[in-house]
Amino acid sequence: MYPEKVLKVLQRARSLIQAGNPALALHDLEKAVQKFPSGFEAWFLLGHAKGCLTITLMPRSVSIRLLLFNRKIPMFGLILA
Repeated sequence: MYPEKVLKVLQRARSLIQAGNPALALHDLEKAVQKFPSGFEAWFLLGHAKGCLTITLMPRSVSIRLLLFNRKIPMFGLILA
């Protein structure tokens, strides 16, 4: 389990990502991963933030294709939307 201070950092990072500012969350998430390398949530949020940046930085034609392809995809028994 994470200490209270790290939980606040994770909550702030989650809020930044949901608000559309994943770049602002990267520094805090990288610190959280260094302090707790076995913590799933910090790794998950870090990957999610980096993924959001990758999609944002793609050329317009690629991002449009991704939007058109946005449908449910079964993967490892999960449905990813």
